[in-house]
Amino acid sequence: MCIFYHNGLCYNYKHSVIPQYMKFKQEAIHFQRMQNSIFPKRETMTLIDTCSLLELPASELYLKKLKSAHGKVIVLWAVIDELRKQTRSKDYYLSERAQKIFSLVFDYEARGVVKLGLDDDKDSRNFADNIFLGAVFKYGLKNDITVITQDRKLAEDLLRTRDSKSVNGLNITVKRLESDGTLSEARLADSQTQKTERSNTSMSTSKNALEIAASQLVQQFKPNRESSGRVYRNQCLKFSGKVVRTYSEGRDFITELMSDDETFRGRIICRFQEGTSPEAGALERGQSVIISGLLESVDTDFGDIELSDCSLHDGGITPSRTLFPLRVTSIPEDRVHLTQLPEVGSKVKGLDGREYLLSGIIAHGRKSTVYETDSGGKSGEYAAKIYAPEFCTVRQLEKLRLITSLGLKCKGVCFPLDVLLNERGEFCGCVMPRADGGSIEELFCTASEFAHRFADWKKPDMVIITQNILDRIKYLHDNGVIIGNVTPENIMFTSTEDIYFIDADSWQYREFPCPDGDVYSTPPELQGRDFRTFLRTMGHENFGVATLVFRLMMQGYPPYASFERELPEEEIRAGKFPYSVGEFKPVKDYKAPAHEARRIWSHLVRQLKDSLIQTFHEKGEHSQESTRYPADQWIRDVEYYYNCLPKMIKTDPASEEIFPKDTRKALDKRTGK
Repeated sequence: MCIFYHNGLCYNYKHSVIPQYMKFKQEAIHFQRMQNSIFPKRETMTLIDTCSLLELPASELYLKKLKSAHGKVIVLWAVIDELRKQTRSKDYYLSERAQKIFSLVFDYEARGVVKLGLDDDKDSRNFADNIFLGAVFKYGLKNDITVITQDRKLAEDLLRTRDSKSVNGLNITVKRLESDGTLSEARLADSQTQKTERSNTSMSTSKNALEIAASQLVQQFKPNRESSGRVYRNQCLKFSGKVVRTYSEGRDFITELMSDDETFRGRIICRFQEGTSPEAGALERGQSVIISGLLESVDTDFGDIELSDCSLHDGGITPSRTLFPLRVTSIPEDRVHLTQLPEVGSKVKGLDGREYLLSGIIAHGRKSTVYETDSGGKSGEYAAKIYAPEFCTVRQLEKLRLITSLGLKCKGVCFPLDVLLNERGEFCGCVMPRADGGSIEELFCTASEFAHRFADWKKPDMVIITQNILDRIKYLHDNGVIIGNVTPENIMFTSTEDIYFIDADSWQYREFPCPDGDVYSTPPELQGRDFRTFLRTMGHENFGVATLVFRLMMQGYPPYASFERELPEEEIRAGKFPYSVGEFKPVKDYKAPAHEARRIWSHLVRQLKDSLIQTFHEKGEHSQESTRYPADQWIRDVEYYYNCLPKMIKTDPASEEIFPKDTRKALDKRTGK
């Protein structure tokens, strides 16, 4: 008999279905359905941890490979929350990475590469690590789960779930993201192996560490990452530098170094394991150290180098004075012997023997007179600051000696260059680069006066000049200098780019305090104190920086100025911030000083307003000395505002105006409401 098959059915030569084959096919389909219901097909789930996502550019390469392979990875809502928190980190580089990957995640979610969250984790308040462990037990019996994490402790906990005696059938794989965007499998080592590895690490870090310049290491990794150069991951390296900050992360202790390699602009992140190096916990900011460790990663985009299993090399700590001492110098404020005070036409001489002719008066004040100088036929390059006799003290002389020995140099910052002596060889002042232009305080005028004097200026110009001021402040803080008297009067400008910081001889350098203080830049805890008797902390300084940012963004209005005006120091002590955003509301009957101020405030971007209100509101998370934002945070916020301005101006042209005539009309999710 002739038969043939078509569409899974059997036919004879008359094209009729043979009954017994039809019955067999139906039974086979029924059996397959029953088998699927009893033994459902296992699916694959891939979850990625926050620390792996932050491994830029590796995580970006991984997502691109997923897209081309039509794969998908799950990002838990807890991970999204952690990323969101990191975008507000005080750590500039971490914040930058978090912001970039935060945007990438939602971009790839729109492309179908990323799935956001599992069914029930959106409202969870647990940490991401707990949710990963919970997901393994909940979904691991019916799915093959892969977790991508750089966290060794989480990896060990996840791998141990496979050996759980109470739950059988878990199929879990833990992988680590490599720098080229590929995945390597994490393995669980027994405790004895781990002890041996740590012992070997300690031996290698103390004896066989390779010393290489940090900038050279980053350069080697740039062309072909892991496969280029003579340095590879897990190789033992040794670096020297100064401690920038120290903190704990889980069971690890982290020390960040500023490398002695002057051409290196990144961070060296040194991770000490719990209990392996007790002396590391005693490190202080500004100390010079030598640290050895295994190379964990090199971030060529941000210039960061991370070492794991670190130890202090050969004792590690080299004698060094910290950047921020605790006590004021014991050098007295006795007046030096001064019999002749230089004036116009007089000659003064530096300690290096260079002569300066005082050719004219630039400015005159209670403490000093600033003169134009002519040196070697050249005029206009330097200015001479001649102190009044009562301010020519032994302490000021030694302070100037210290400043000139530090070798500080920053465009627009008028550091003292040399000590000046009169014609009789007596200390009388200092010489510094000459500053041009007018005071920043000239920008704080009425709308009509501003339109007349700065007709071409728009809000982006105010943002740019604020950025340039903050860049110079960051340089000072990075080099251990505290301005103390952070006042607009001591900042001059000729354009948004050409800015000059003057009065640098009065700032706080190491154990020499800044004797001056502007009431608006002084935090509430220091109001009324004698500034000569103590050293300001960076927390005190950060209040002054925040106040300066507020006044620049608000056209001179101080943060605590209210409709019911009081003395400035009383307003600051009261801490009643008169502006609102989100859940933060001003105290009843406490309003902004004018409708103009409220209009300007409404046109600021939400992220900047959040940081300001967290600093100045009495219930703000960053309103205390130890929690105030550093200059880095204000640089990020102001830069974010500048990037948002084009879109804000497009939705409401008034956002471009220095003095908007109405409150902001249109707001969106990106720029805040």
